[in-house]
Amino acid sequence: IAAQLSCDALYSNYIARQKKDIEAVQRDEALKIPQGFSYADIDGLSSELRGKLTDRQPENLRQAQKVEGMTPAATMLLLAKLRQFNRLKAG
Repeated sequence: IAAQLSCDALYSNYIARQKKDIEAVQRDEALKIPQGFSYADIDGLSSELRGKLTDRQPENLRQAQKVEGMTPAATMLLLAKLRQFNRLKAG
């Protein structure tokens, strides 16, 4: 029991962060991706995934998540870039 509690305490911050990320993606699945959006500007995406996203031109985050090779980490990078893009456009 002590070992389990130790593990729970050790990973609790990571688990909480992952839950927040999941909630953010679920909340913003319908977030529109502008036509011609540049995936080249997203640091951390593989060149293969950038190419697939550029070729397929998903209309929203939900469609982007279905692209082969799209990981949860890549989804979070895309979501952050879309939010930044929208803030700059609005501001």
